[in-house]
Amino acid sequence: MSHTALKTASLFLICGLVWLAGYNRLLVRLTTFFPRTHPGLLQYFMNAAFIAVSAVLIYLVIRHDFSRNNAYFSQYRHLFYEHPVPMWIYQWGTLKFLAVNDAAAKKYGYTRKEFEKMDILSIRDPSSIPAVLADVNRTNKNIDYRGIWQHKKKNGELFYVELYSHYTRYNGKEARIVMAIDIDSEVRSTIRAKDIGTRYELLAQVTQDCIYY
Repeated sequence: MSHTALKTASLFLICGLVWLAGYNRLLVRLTTFFPRTHPGLLQYFMNAAFIAVSAVLIYLVIRHDFSRNNAYFSQYRHLFYEHPVPMWIYQWGTLKFLAVNDAAAKKYGYTRKEFEKMDILSIRDPSSIPAVLADVNRTNKNIDYRGIWQHKKKNGELFYVELYSHYTRYNGKEARIVMAIDIDSEVRSTIRAKDIGTRYELLAQVTQDCIYY
């Protein structure tokens, strides 16, 4: 149950209990003040007043929570769209992009409108798509994910990213929110270092000469 619904139900319950506790006493007082008025009519106005006051109180609670939630939502939107690291939200199942921040649009070279017509496979090298789909099928939607993958920009350039994602709901749809950190230079440096190490080992195996640095 949402926080607002719980508060509303609790408020109505408290008002109802207070009303029941003081109902007879209030009716007696009103009968004393208005002796010529029929008791049934007094009861009608009392119940109408209770409903009106309860409705106003519930309205005020909902409006207050709605305004506060709107403020939180605006802050969240600002944090998402203005975040310096590329981020996006995609729908679980269809893999369609639902929202993309400015950093992702700038990094990948697509506009937001273009992203809305794409899915997450559109920013992958075609040769890696089977592995991506297999990874998606293995991933539990409710568990946080971390992995290193190669992505593709609009101009065809490939680069390595470290992905962090977790489950969320967006506009009523099951989705995942993703953060993509560019680690291309680090990965390529590691690959070059491994390549140099491999070449050194091969050279040491085929020569008896000492190697000096």
